[in-house]
Amino acid sequence: MNRRRLVSAAAVIGLGASLGLVAPGSVSAQESLIACGSGNQTQRYSPGLTNTPRDITIHVSGSVGNCADPANPDRAYATFEGSGQGKASCLLGVLPTTVTYKWSDGGTSKIYFQAGVDVKPAGQSFVTVNGVVIAGEYEGHHAVKHILLTNVNIAKCSSQDGLDETGGSTNLIIT
Repeated sequence: MNRRRLVSAAAVIGLGASLGLVAPGSVSAQESLIACGSGNQTQRYSPGLTNTPRDITIHVSGSVGNCADPANPDRAYATFEGSGQGKASCLLGVLPTTVTYKWSDGGTSKIYFQAGVDVKPAGQSFVTVNGVVIAGEYEGHHAVKHILLTNVNIAKCSSQDGLDETGGSTNLIIT
């Protein structure tokens, strides 16, 4: 076993906390099956988010990197894409999504992310979502995703069309 590849959820949480991506204590310190410490995500909303809650379809896409999986040392990164629906506004949202991760070694994981915690300090949105792997690699295991959306144009929330896209950094931990 390559000890340099062995990463615990606690190590990723510590790294994420130092980068402002992860709230301390948001995941238990048990050893992860895979931890991906960096990535980017784009979210598109249809219709756009406004200050009034309404039915929204969300489409997410992006990638995660710096992955460490002791059982699969060649699994270094993944691209992902998914969608979901729910009620949301610029202030509050419940948008469960199903996201498929395509791993660098050819494997896939389909994860259902339930509603999470979304904190919105001025111009940013920090989201922590919990999920479960429903198909593919790591099926049946718990997943946690942290997203720091930094390009949130709050002014669009007051427009008729609303905020239709956000993006920022993300990570993924499967335990």
